[in-house]
Amino acid sequence: MRLLLKNRLAECRAAKGIKKSQLAYYLGMSRAYVTRLERGDIRPSAEAMLRIARYFGKPVEEVFQLVEEGSGKAAFHPISRRASVRAGESRNMAENKQGQ
Repeated sequence: MRLLLKNRLAECRAAKGIKKSQLAYYLGMSRAYVTRLERGDIRPSAEAMLRIARYFGKPVEEVFQLVEEGSGKAAFHPISRRASVRAGESRNMAENKQGQ
């Protein structure tokens, strides 16, 4: 199984209403680099992924995802922090009920 790195840069840019050249300027990157990232021609460094995600105010997992080649399905499904807290609270509540 081969994993591909997919991104939602175009979607994030559209939501923020900025052009590739503007994003490149804000991040200190070239427009060509941003274009190649969006198309998936290159893999960004960990630093670039962090800077991009921070600019959009999103976790890295919301902007970049590993996807199984050919399936189109994410190899992992990022969950929101709120969902993971709720899951933890549910588990704790169940343990408390059993202990009583």
